[in-house]
Amino acid sequence: MKSCKLGYIFFKSLVEKLDLKFSYDFKDNVKFKRELPSINEGQWHEWLGLQWQDVVTSNAILEARIETEHPEVLDEENEKLEFQCRILWVSFMLTGPFYLDNAYFLTGKQKTLDIDVH
Repeated sequence: MKSCKLGYIFFKSLVEKLDLKFSYDFKDNVKFKRELPSINEGQWHEWLGLQWQDVVTSNAILEARIETEHPEVLDEENEKLEFQCRILWVSFMLTGPFYLDNAYFLTGKQKTLDIDVH
């Protein structure tokens, strides 16, 4: 598995018709999915504190990923991921019934199967 950087927006969707296993791949390594990624929960919980409960109860997730040689460095690659997620987020807000008050944007890295938060 190649190392990559990840950007996520976790939020709640009013659309419950989609199966929990549903996911959709957009171009440029952007994905909409319903299931939480395989994450290192202890680290994410410590990083987010009380907001962790809002993240794990999200039923809609936008994920953007890019392969990188330096996953631990926060740089313009992370900014690109954030921009991709936010553009898709705005598109969803314009076209569908989503909550606006509970979206959480997080970045992370993946070197093995577990995803670590930055």
